[in-house]
Amino acid sequence: MLRDLEAAVRAYLVPTGKPSDARPSTDFGPSAWQLIFDTETLMGLGQGLRVLVCQIRLRDRLRETGLAYDPRTLSADELAKLEGYTAARRVRLRTHREFIVDVLERILVHRRGLLILYNAGFDLSRIASGHGRVAATRGRDGDVDRSMLGGVSFAFPGTELRIQVKRTSARGAFIRLALGTASTPEKRNRSRGGQMPDHRGYFVDASTVGGALLGRKLSLRTLAELLGTTHQKSAVDLAGPIDAPLLDYAANDVQVTWECFVALRDRYAAFGLTETPLWRLHSEASLGKAHLREMGITPWRAMQPVFPSNHSAAILETYYGGRVECGVRAVAVPGCLVDFRSQYPTVSALMRMWPYHVATGIEAEEGDPAETQAWLDRVTVDDILEPAFWPGLHAIVLVDPAGCRLPTRAHFAPPRRTPRRRTTSASRNVALPVRRDRTAQWWTGPA
Repeated sequence: MLRDLEAAVRAYLVPTGKPSDARPSTDFGPSAWQLIFDTETLMGLGQGLRVLVCQIRLRDRLRETGLAYDPRTLSADELAKLEGYTAARRVRLRTHREFIVDVLERILVHRRGLLILYNAGFDLSRIASGHGRVAATRGRDGDVDRSMLGGVSFAFPGTELRIQVKRTSARGAFIRLALGTASTPEKRNRSRGGQMPDHRGYFVDASTVGGALLGRKLSLRTLAELLGTTHQKSAVDLAGPIDAPLLDYAANDVQVTWECFVALRDRYAAFGLTETPLWRLHSEASLGKAHLREMGITPWRAMQPVFPSNHSAAILETYYGGRVECGVRAVAVPGCLVDFRSQYPTVSALMRMWPYHVATGIEAEEGDPAETQAWLDRVTVDDILEPAFWPGLHAIVLVDPAGCRLPTRAHFAPPRRTPRRRTTSASRNVALPVRRDRTAQWWTGPA
């Protein structure tokens, strides 16, 4: 049974307004203050805060270890155990609200320090008093800021502090500070005619940085083992009562997070990427851009700002995520595993596309369809399997997909239509039908 699919292609919107780097930069980096904390939560569905352990450091030296708790989730007996534990170890005990005002806001906002977490979005959400979706904002110059659009904004009790988190991948997220109507030096500067942008805070998520530097998502335990930190993650019954073993476990997690951060910081420093600080590393893509920036490679759009929009749109249309399909069902046939990792750098190297990275500009010219068709008629399977042949495929082509077997560009969950009739085994054991739509589409040469 033939089935129509909704084609999903990328579109190109002509940018308007100033480029994002037109605003003055006053980012001098974080101060010498550092805050690390980790939360332990209830085991129920809401996973509310039970207890929090933090370290306050100055130039890497430990100044204070503290515990904080939510009075609403602790019994009198548990609170007594907390007080006894902190008194015996000379640890500062605060309520959740006191931690927000006296520690988090003081280090992050007033002292412009660095906040270090592991899986930051979870821990921030555990201590937040509310949340909402981030909307696009309009600046004083009229530009619309959509950088955090769709992210989550966390509010915190007793302060105007807001922290926005926008997840970009399974192991990456953008995090920034938003102070609302609170008076800041930047706002006072602008009120006197200055142009200082808002302070956006400094955050390092060890999970994100570890994924960017090591190329895979790692738990805190695995990350510590891989980096060989002095302290390793321990084990405890998290469903048990609040007692010394549980609190020692939480304190150890904070120390492990700190040691993982130091190891990752040292590893990143060895790359010599001085123009991109660690707190701006959000993914492997950030790391790649940092290398290109350090090499002095300017994006071609910066060198060639005027490029035909229709060409940009055609290029974007060729970029897609193919849907997984099968050509033959319920029949045992020989197969070959062709999946591989790091596909973008692999394809770039095999097709010798480095000149596009260092080019000062790009010119497009239209080929003769008759010549292209004649070339296709001459191509053999042996040609396609020859690596020397691949660099000749640097092109995009406009294809009429009717009657062609092409990777399907379709929604992964298309709108539900009328139920299909049950088919017999004989009708199922056939290849998927060829495409029937006649909407011309742009494809890359090696598609």
